[in-house]
Parts: sequence; C-alpha cells; structure tokens
Amino acid sequence: MKNIIKLLAAFAVLIIICLFVLYFSLNSIVEKGIKTFAPQVTLTDVTLEKSSISLFSGKGELKGLIIGNPEGFSKNNAVTFETIKVSLDVKSIFSDILRIKKISIDRPKISYEIDGKKNNIKTIRNNIKSFLKKDGALKKTSRNKKDTQKKIIIDLLEIKNGEIGLAATFFKGKGISLELTEIIVRNMGRGKGGLTAAETSFEIFKVLSNSVTRAVSVSTDTLKEKADALLDRFKGILDK
Repeated sequence: MKNIIKLLAAFAVLIIICLFVLYFSLNSIVEKGIKTFAPQVTLTDVTLEKSSISLFSGKGELKGLIIGNPEGFSKNNAVTFETIKVSLDVKSIFSDILRIKKISIDRPKISYEIDGKKNNIKTIRNNIKSFLKKDGALKKTSRNKKDTQKKIIIDLLEIKNGEIGLAATFFKGKGISLELTEIIVRNMGRGKGGLTAAETSFEIFKVLSNSVTRAVSVSTDTLKEKADALLDRFKGILDK
C-alpha cells in the first residue's frame, strides 16, 4: 500500500513538473513556431514581437505579428497585426485537436499593392496554397505513415476596424487608405474534423484576402465613377 502511495505521489509530482515546464515553454514554442514555420508557408518574412498565452486560463495575446511583402513588391509590410487576442480550450492542448474558442484581431493594417496584373495579397495567398499542394503530395507518397500533425478548430474568428492601404509598386507603396469591413467566421475547420496549421493559415488569409479584394473593387468602381463624372462635366464646359 505504501509503495502504491509513493508511486502515485511520484506520478503527481511528475505531472506538476511537466505542467510547470509546459507553462514556461508554451509561448516560446508559439513564437518559434511562427518565426520558423510561417515564412516557409507564405514565402515572405514573418516576425512576431511576443506571445503571452496563459496555460491555466487559455487566454492571452500575440503582439506584433507582421507578414512582409512577397518578392517583386515594395519593402513595405503586407499585413500588420498589432494585437491578436486568443482564447484556447486548455484541455484541448493535450489532445489531437486544438480548440481555439476565439481569435479577435483589432485594427489590422493591410497594404494592398498592385504590380501590373498581380497584387501582393493574392500572391501570398497563392504561396500558401502552393505549400498545401506540396504538403498534400508528400502525404500521398507516405500513405503508410500516420499523420501526426495537430489539427485546429476555431469556434470564432473576428477581424474588425481594419485599414487597407491601396498602393502601386511604381508609387513605391504609397497610395490611398480604405476601411476593411468587419469579418466574422464561425466553426472554422469543424466540418473537416480540424485543419492543420498550414490549412488554418490559408483559411484565415483567404477570408481576409476576399474582404480586402471586395473593398478595393468597390473603391476602384467609385473612383472610376467620379473620374467619369468629372470628364463629362469637363466635356460639357468645352461644348458650350
């Protein structure tokens, strides 16, 4: 009986030590993961200032997540997330599927840069898509190996108060400012039994890219209408 009690006590101490180590290494794991994995997916520079997520509450935030421009565009940053608030289901950290209760992004800054028929946001999106295709091809060639990638489900994603800087490469990244409409997405990845980190990145960037494209299209149409109206007025004056 005493041996069983000692064994249980030792096991409890071991669990506490593991939790202690995980608690202090969680944010360094997040930071290292983003800084090393994200650039491989986006093919751009990706930096993160700080991660501060509590293992006990599951709440925290990422500070200063910046995605650089792809090759061929200006040296401006493509996307800047000053603060990303995150709420995790703590129990899911130790399971095969990580459940994120909420991701809230406030005041993101997006630089939408046009270079001929290309734009930087779509280029990044295509880079992520290409990575997923390569990743899928690798999985097919190793069917006998079990997929050990942790899956992710996001209950709620919200992006609000965003600002878009519309520019052209030949203007050296300078242009006009537009508003980004609020984005709300629920149950991301739930229907597929979870998404990998790369797939999650693609889905988030896809909804962001679609909203940015819509905002730019509306703005371009409005500017064209104003230009046509001014031209008609000018022609009217000349005809008199």
